[in-house]
Amino acid sequence: MQWVKDSVDQKDNHFDLLTGLIILLTIIGLYLDRQLVFLFIGLLGVYLIGIHYYNHQVGKGIVLENPELLVRSYEGEETQLNLTITNHSRVPYLNGKLSFEMNKQINSEQYLQATKKDYSLYHVPFSLPGKSKVTVTIPLKVDKRGIGRLNKIEYSFPHLLLFQPIVLQFKERFRTEFLVYPKLQPIANIGSNQNQHIGDDTSLFSPYEDLLRPVGTRNYVQSDPFQRIHWKASAHSQKLQTKIYERNQQIAWTIIVNIAKKSPLGNYATNADLEEILSEAAYLSRWITKQDQPVELYINGSVMTKYLHLEEDQGLRHLKRILELLARVETGSRIYPIENLLHHVHKFYHEPRKVVMTGELEESFSPQLNKLLEGRHQVYHVEKSCLTPIILKGKQRNGA
Repeated sequence: MQWVKDSVDQKDNHFDLLTGLIILLTIIGLYLDRQLVFLFIGLLGVYLIGIHYYNHQVGKGIVLENPELLVRSYEGEETQLNLTITNHSRVPYLNGKLSFEMNKQINSEQYLQATKKDYSLYHVPFSLPGKSKVTVTIPLKVDKRGIGRLNKIEYSFPHLLLFQPIVLQFKERFRTEFLVYPKLQPIANIGSNQNQHIGDDTSLFSPYEDLLRPVGTRNYVQSDPFQRIHWKASAHSQKLQTKIYERNQQIAWTIIVNIAKKSPLGNYATNADLEEILSEAAYLSRWITKQDQPVELYINGSVMTKYLHLEEDQGLRHLKRILELLARVETGSRIYPIENLLHHVHKFYHEPRKVVMTGELEESFSPQLNKLLEGRHQVYHVEKSCLTPIILKGKQRNGA
């Protein structure tokens, strides 16, 4: 049974009062020997049996469809929620209302009843005849990044015979969630920083060639090395031909999202600009995905673990996982030291890659950033929605 009955305590008082009244009228009827009194007693008895039957059956056979569903949206979009309830019994529930709480990620102005600090209360008129299936569609507007959930679902209606309110409380967790992606905050200068490391990814503009991957020939020019001449092709075309090899480079990204900010007292808390930081990371991830390049994500805040990490991958499915992880970042997350996270990246990756950090950049991060630079990684910081190379004093970098 999905529902728990929470009706007014006066129900048992009514039942006891009617039982006492029947006993009293029976005594009076026997004493006065009046048949009309017994007729009234019979009607009261039927009424009392009806109350007892209704109280016993109320809430039974009511099933709220509760599928495991994740509805994905961006801020500002509109969606809807379908609540379907089936009544398998013959007992009708008329002139009732569904009530529930929703957090501030989503809202429905049509059914809004009250607004609290962290959630809003909604009332939806709802009647459920016997042996019926009723669906109510609730229009929703997506307001802010995060996870929108329904809590404290209740169905209240008047008692069919006593007319006092009865409340059925939904005791399961409502499994439909609304995942709101962060905004995509454009980042300037993102395409002007080209990697200059040899690798396995094909690139027309890379200075590196893979001598094991010839792709064709062209006419020989005087600046071409003698060993590049393709003799068979030259003999066939009666002109000297030079071998052309596939150009490639190492293109891999690591995004480190720093959601923390240091207070004047030296304590770390969630940055007040959290939404902007996550929006920049979302845009950067989408841009990298469009370039068909691999990317991984670190976030130095989590409720359950030390930090959040999504392993390197590429493609639209991976982008969806990144956006979902960014959407699930909570304001009250436990902060993991960003220095430790930078040290982990330095120890884990030996091949050069692009490392981009969003969020607060402090002077105390310099030793770890310096190690990344010495490891031939290209390190950047997103500052005021602009991708800026990090060049430490006394260090000369290539490919900035």
